[in-house]
This record gives sequence, structure tokens and C-alpha cells, in this order.
Amino acid sequence: MEPYRKLANAVIEQAAIDHRNASKFLRANPHTNELDDIVTKQIKERKARIRKRREEGIPPVKEEKTEEEKLLNRILYAEDVAEDAERFFRSDWFSQLTDLDGFWLLKKLQDMEGE
Repeated sequence: MEPYRKLANAVIEQAAIDHRNASKFLRANPHTNELDDIVTKQIKERKARIRKRREEGIPPVKEEKTEEEKLLNRILYAEDVAEDAERFFRSDWFSQLTDLDGFWLLKKLQDMEGE
């Protein structure tokens, strides 16, 4: 039973670490409508440039994502990680791994992260 318990504890600990890291990143880099608008505009402009090159018969050029696009992608990823961890703490699987109350643990994590 000891190896099973160690594995279960490691899974729970990793979920807590993932949630903490995602929450910390999101506090420093909040998802804002302004960022969404900037990225939407940049994508539209890039698509227009690509369309213009095609119409003019100019060979395609690989365009890198802007810093804002990269940031938005990282924010969306962090949101997904946090949501996945929260779902895990509320799941039946969590209750099969431990006798802890997942809702209580999630609340404690959120309280600690809010400090």
C-alpha cells in the first residue's frame, strides 16, 4: 500500500504546485479585454498582409507571433492549468486517492495564493 500512497500524494502535490504556479502567473499577468483586442487586431493585420502577398504573387514570409500573442497564449494556458487542477480537486478521482476533502484543500490553496 505504501507505493500507492506515495504515488497518490505525488499526484495531489503536483496538482497543488501546478495550481499555485498558474495562479501566481495569472496574478502578475491578468487576462484583460485590452490584451484580447490588441491580439485580435494584430492577427487581423497579419492575415491582411498574408492575403495581400498572395494576391500580388509574393512568396510567403513566416511571421513570428507578437509578444502580446505569446503572452496571451501563456495566459490562456495558465487559465487551463488552474481550471484543470480545480476540477481535479473536486473530482471523484481525488476522493479515491485520499481521504482529504478536495473542496477544503482547494479553498486553502486559494487562500494561500491570495496572500
